[in-house]
Amino acid sequence: MQQIEDKEMKTYTIREVQVLYLGMIQRYAEYCQQKDLTFFMAGGTLLGAVREQGFIPWDDDVDFAMPRPDYEKFIREYKGELILNVVGKTAAYNLPYMKVKHPEIDCVKVVDDTYKINGVLPIAFDVYPMDGLGGSKKHACLHAKKVYWMRYLCYLNVTSDKSTNIISNIGLSIIRMLPQRLLLFIQMLMMRFNQYSSSKYVTRWRFPNGNVDVYEKNIFDIKVLIPFEDLFLPAPFDFDNLLSFVYGDYKTPIRENEGLRHDVTRITVN
Repeated sequence: MQQIEDKEMKTYTIREVQVLYLGMIQRYAEYCQQKDLTFFMAGGTLLGAVREQGFIPWDDDVDFAMPRPDYEKFIREYKGELILNVVGKTAAYNLPYMKVKHPEIDCVKVVDDTYKINGVLPIAFDVYPMDGLGGSKKHACLHAKKVYWMRYLCYLNVTSDKSTNIISNIGLSIIRMLPQRLLLFIQMLMMRFNQYSSSKYVTRWRFPNGNVDVYEKNIFDIKVLIPFEDLFLPAPFDFDNLLSFVYGDYKTPIRENEGLRHDVTRITVN
């Protein structure tokens, strides 16, 4: 991202940022609907749609997910105004999911006393590929762990993190000598190893964070349209299961305990 002096940035409240996002979401959703591409709200965006019928009041993030075939078709064919950051296509971009950027605004300064927010925010939302993990839960969990560690290796390859342990620092130095493009290529092959269409279990790849969520694909077989601000956006039919798994009592704001349902498995990779 280009470095911009604060004095050159317009200051926004969190609600004004959400309005910017809403215009981007509308363009993205209209294109996907016109081209019959499957996409879903995910994360806090799905939570906001179900609980608030729009943005969570303090949320400055937007998340969508697409099955791999639709995700790659979108990347190949989209020619609209939104800017796509994609690994392998965008210089210096190495995340395994797509960033969809505003066509005119790179980032803004957000100052909102109501929610105690003060900082610089890129105006871009995330679109995560959903990949198949195979036909058995055992295979799905094993493959998800392998991909997690490959993705974590890619992460270490580009960070400047240091360890207090000398041996660990030597290992980090070796990892950083490996060709980044080769690591990203291997990562992509592993992520796409199982076909989405023939898999019983799937996942949504995100930034390495210690957990990988494995879902039964039938959660996403049927979608429903849910009000989101002045739009109607698709959600998995079994959104209650998903939200309960991630947020526990998701109907109560800022509740962080997690519940676990039979058709979603969280793998802790530590």
